[in-house]
Amino acid sequence: MYTYRATEKNNNFICTDSDGIGIGCGDKNFGLYISKSLANGESDYTDTFDNERLSESQYFKIKKIEVIFCILLLDLDDIFILIHLLWAT
Repeated sequence: MYTYRATEKNNNFICTDSDGIGIGCGDKNFGLYISKSLANGESDYTDTFDNERLSESQYFKIKKIEVIFCILLLDLDDIFILIHLLWAT
């Protein structure tokens, strides 16, 4: 398990729209994106967390989502999110 902390390069921690939710939002990519159907996901490098891609390929099908806990600190210096995804390869 890896921990990616905010880099302060931007403050694009979470973005939502009618299609889904993204965590770590870059110019055209997401650290983690989950579609509104909860069936499709996307992961790529983002400046927000300087993270590596969390999956083998950028786009993947989600088999199971388990949210263990999510704590958002009010000052947004740190966001601690632990989400367990099982995706199809």
